[in-house]
Amino acid sequence: MLAKKIAELKKVNVDTTVQEKNIRFPTDARLYDRLRERLVKEAKRMGVDLRQSYEMVAKKALHKQSSYARANQPESKQRGSKYASEG
Repeated sequence: MLAKKIAELKKVNVDTTVQEKNIRFPTDARLYDRLRERLVKEAKRMGVDLRQSYEMVAKKALHKQSSYARANQPESKQRGSKYASEG
């Protein structure tokens, strides 16, 4: 393949195709859950014994909050995020 000099190029074809991505927007409940996971992981790494990891509580709160969001219930959704943050 020969390299072209910029002066030799009269036209340039550019492919600007955009592909859709499945983007998950961060919700408060999801961010709280990721924070909890990382804190538990760090505690294990440091050798700190935890009474519980709140995995079941966080999973339930995350599920409730996402259900409220799908049902378009903003007050309940906000309450679910508050519950997730209190853990």
